[in-house]
Amino acid sequence: PKLEDKIKEYEEIVRDLLEKNKEMKIQLEFMDLKIQNEAVLKDELIKEGDTEKKCLAIQLNNLSKESSGYKDKLQLAENKLETEKSKSENMGHPTPKRN
Repeated sequence: PKLEDKIKEYEEIVRDLLEKNKEMKIQLEFMDLKIQNEAVLKDELIKEGDTEKKCLAIQLNNLSKESSGYKDKLQLAENKLETEKSKSENMGHPTPKRN
């Protein structure tokens, strides 16, 4: 083979390699953008999750307070019922007075 033929062959190899390099750079840029987009989506999901978690914590706290209020009202009603029951029993059977 002549030297000129070898040079042409090497030039073609270099052109092919440069073209492949260009394609790989484009693929890398695409992959980088894809990774960046996924990172943004992940951050958004984390923020949404944190916001939802805070909202649920507030709701839970409010429900806990409401439940506590109902428990207090229930206890008062039970105490009142016991008091009324005791009064009713004492009225039906008066206790003897001691002198």
